[in-house]
This record gives sequence, structure tokens and C-alpha cells, in this order.
Amino acid sequence: SNEILENEGNNVFMYNGKFYKSLKKPKVTPAPKVFKIAWTILYILMFLALSLVIIAPESVSRTKGIWYFSLQFLINVLWSPIFFIFEMPKTALFLSILLVIFVGVTIYFFAQTTLIAFVLLLPYWIWVCFACFLNWEIVVMNPEKRL
Repeated sequence: SNEILENEGNNVFMYNGKFYKSLKKPKVTPAPKVFKIAWTILYILMFLALSLVIIAPESVSRTKGIWYFSLQFLINVLWSPIFFIFEMPKTALFLSILLVIFVGVTIYFFAQTTLIAFVLLLPYWIWVCFACFLNWEIVVMNPEKRL
């Protein structure tokens, strides 16, 4: 049976709720409501940061920052269906690791463009690191799950 879950990405997806409920999760896994609130705040901060970079004067760092922001955002959007719909926590972990890297690179270029954008993205990077840790723990605690 399909259920609707407002998941970590604050998007609504149809998925088999039994899969997520069946997973062993680390004790530090926040309640679903916490994910929704956190991601809402983080998306606001992300797009405020992006807006500041977009209106900044032309520079190589600005261009690279926008490019890496777009890349990390695509990875962010792909994570939820890979994990929740396709039920592939190991593949989602790979995306989580890429996300940590590319958010870090985005922050680097945003910092060279405007310090405020750098500060606005730091909570996002910290949360993505935590989410990657949770994804890692789910993979380790559920070795029988497929890719």
C-alpha cells in the first residue's frame, strides 16, 4: 500500500511506507516533523544565499558558485526518490557523500563572492553532513537492503 510521506526533502512522494518503517535507524534520527521544519528553514537560507550571489558583480567565483549550487541542488533533489521511492539506501549514501562535497565547494565559491552567502549556507552544510551520517548508519544497520 502506498502512503504519502512528507520526507526529509520537504517534498511529498508516494512510496511504500513499510520500507522506511522497516529500516533500523540510529537513535539520533530526528522525528519526521523535525526534518520538515529543518529543511524548510534550510531551503529559505539556501535561496537567500543564491539570490545574493546572483546579484553580486560578475566574477569567476560567482559563476562557479552558481554552477556548483545548481549541481548540489540537483543531487539534493535526486536523493529523496532514490532513498524513499526506489528504496536504495546505498545509492542514496553515495549521493549524500557527493552532496557533502559539492555543498562544500559551493560554500567555498560563495564565500569568495559574498560573505553573507557563505554564512547562510553553513547550516545547510552542517545538516547535510548530519544527514549523510544518518544515511551511513542506516546502510550499516541494514546490510540486507539492496543498492
